[in-house]
Amino acid sequence: MGTLVEMMAALRTNARMEPYLKALARIDSAGHRNLLAPFDRLLKKGLVKQGKAITFRYFSKSPSTSHSPAMRAPVHDLTGYEHALNRLHVEDFVRRVRERYHLTLLRHALALGNEVIECVAHLAPRAKVQVTIGFDVNVRKGICVFSFHLLRKGQTLWPDIEAFQEPCLLMES
Repeated sequence: MGTLVEMMAALRTNARMEPYLKALARIDSAGHRNLLAPFDRLLKKGLVKQGKAITFRYFSKSPSTSHSPAMRAPVHDLTGYEHALNRLHVEDFVRRVRERYHLTLLRHALALGNEVIECVAHLAPRAKVQVTIGFDVNVRKGICVFSFHLLRKGQTLWPDIEAFQEPCLLMES
């Protein structure tokens, strides 16, 4: 995908996210081709198949994301499990800026989402992936949560994204 304006046609958002996307489109008409160095390193390590799940290779070796029954217990299905494994806070990777910090976080999360969709397409060409990006605008520091999971029949995490209290968007391949 090219520019943010082109990308916006492929996004599903709740009403709370739309003003942020419009503001970002006004200031970022060039698109999202520059991936942050930490995200680039994360993706260079690649994605891996772990059973029927696809995860960031970087997180797949972590004890906190092991495939133990204890980790799976609170998750109802493989989609929720995969979503939890692939969850990260964008603000942990982005240097704080004074102005438009939420837009900066959103820009980098969208860029990462595009790259993840491309990586999944190479790893599992028939798979469909959903990227979730949300943030809390009420927190002074700024919190932007990114995650992805494969779309599976009968396993829906977000049937109604309007129910979210925070701005949220979904990208799908």
